[in-house]
Amino acid sequence: MTQWLLPVLGAFLGYLGHWGQQTLGRRHGRRDAQQQLMRQLREKLLEMQRQWRIFDTWGELKPLAEAVYLDSDLLLNEELRSRVRGDLYAILLVDHYAGPSNQIVLTRSESVVYLCQDASGCIAAHIRGSGVPPISREVSQCLWYYAQMRARIDFAVQARMDARDALIDLI
Repeated sequence: MTQWLLPVLGAFLGYLGHWGQQTLGRRHGRRDAQQQLMRQLREKLLEMQRQWRIFDTWGELKPLAEAVYLDSDLLLNEELRSRVRGDLYAILLVDHYAGPSNQIVLTRSESVVYLCQDASGCIAAHIRGSGVPPISREVSQCLWYYAQMRARIDFAVQARMDARDALIDLI
């Protein structure tokens, strides 16, 4: 009995070691891919911030902002992903920005710079291993204003849809 038990046990332990190495290798591969994705996102955010400061125009930066927004979907950490996507969504709404009002004192350029800094700061904090930093006052102002603006846009779209439905009902 011991003649076949030892080879079977040795083969089982060898397979178990191989499985453990493969699992560890896949885990490290995913972690390295996430680290590379976060570095690329951070570089794109910093480039977008630099370009905005130089040109102060939205036309050339919109494709980059949309690409970064879509790439942020690949982040595995839920808290980091929601924070970065919130900042990027607000940046995408900058096209509809009406300018400083009594509700917000930041200009369009300042809000884009603050939102880019916040998103890249969150990514940098996650790369360092610390948690997502608290939201600054300026970023919370931007996010609040853009949330209000999004609600107005959604309300206008809903009103158009209701008007279209009412028109269809009349016909």
